[in-house]
Amino acid sequence: MSRRLIIFIGPLLVIITWFLVTIFKLIDPLILPLPSEVLSALIKSLGAGEIYSHILWTYLRVALGLIIALIIGIPLGILMGYSERIYKSFEFLVDFFRSIPPIVLIPLFMTIFGIGDKAKIFIVGYSCGLVLVVNTMYGVRHSDKTRLLLAKNLKANLWQTLIKFVFPEALPGIYAGLRISLSRTCMVVIASEMIIGAKYGLGEVLIRYHLCYETAKMYTIIIIVGVISYFINKIFVVWEERLLHWTGK
Repeated sequence: MSRRLIIFIGPLLVIITWFLVTIFKLIDPLILPLPSEVLSALIKSLGAGEIYSHILWTYLRVALGLIIALIIGIPLGILMGYSERIYKSFEFLVDFFRSIPPIVLIPLFMTIFGIGDKAKIFIVGYSCGLVLVVNTMYGVRHSDKTRLLLAKNLKANLWQTLIKFVFPEALPGIYAGLRISLSRTCMVVIASEMIIGAKYGLGEVLIRYHLCYETAKMYTIIIIVGVISYFINKIFVVWEERLLHWTGK
């Protein structure tokens, strides 16, 4: 069997199991409708066109939140990994806030930023920024010390050392943190749209279908989020292979 066909085995088994469970009514059809019903609802949803606005707004919040996380997380992670003093100064704060689930802080962000998009975007920046800080920091700490000695021998200043020697060494850790942040971002944004509410957003549509017991349509949103997130992750894997081609060599 070719490698291209192997990837379809898992999804096919899930669909077959789903079909058998619904046919024999092992689960209430209201909770788990037939695959054909979900497929029909998905086609109608994509054909109607309204869903595209919700997709756009959700992933726009994802992108803006990630930008904030990158701006804050990477520089702080590099400094914490490079300087022992900065590490000890921020270690408690990073570990403390990292141990708090982002969803718990949604009411706090609502209080500070209101119920608009700011709260949704900044909660993403906060949660993903911490992931990037930790991964970047460990990327710097596990970097090749020989190259840092080379920078010292070449009499590179602090800025040159961080940009030309430390940052490239930390890139594998940064990229790992970015991939973790991507999945985390989607979860946090959709959860915030469900809790805070939004005019447009996949989380808002999901909770609306749930409250109206439109289960088939609810599953279409879950499938859409999963498929989009899967392809975004695949794109980042390809970028990683091209950008970090020296890793492990």
